[in-house]
Amino acid sequence: MQSYQKIIFAFFISTFLSAETWSLWLNHLEIKSNTDFYGDEVYFFVLEKENDHPQAYTTLPIFPFSYTQENLPSFEPALLWQGNITSAEKSIVVSLVEREVLPWIADEILGNMEMTLDPQENGVAITWESLTDSLSFDKKQESPLSQAVFVEYMKGSYIFNLEWKKVQ
Repeated sequence: MQSYQKIIFAFFISTFLSAETWSLWLNHLEIKSNTDFYGDEVYFFVLEKENDHPQAYTTLPIFPFSYTQENLPSFEPALLWQGNITSAEKSIVVSLVEREVLPWIADEILGNMEMTLDPQENGVAITWESLTDSLSFDKKQESPLSQAVFVEYMKGSYIFNLEWKKVQ
């Protein structure tokens, strides 16, 4: 009997809870040093999960393009993800990946992180978590909406800034 009440309650809440639309922006990317002698070609792999179930994924830039030290001077902020937050917790996993030139060599994940968007009565709570030892956050930055991210992988060093924005 109790589980039946939970199902009805959950349906009632999700039906009347208004969705908030949020977007995740990549505002800055810098390759300080490369992992490979000939230079790195990096991209972001973004995975959306709802209640721990994968929902969608994308890459930025879209295959076959990538970011290199040569094309970063023309870098402009880019949308990594946008979606609705309703009653279910959503997680966005962002991985910085180094694309290998030779197609038979697997791409390398340089670092990855997970951001959880948890709907609350007064808005959305956002938490940031590193999933690898190679990725860290700027400890001086106190905003839950933006974060400077540092990745140190082998000889490579990368910095990027992410920012959450509520879409009006």
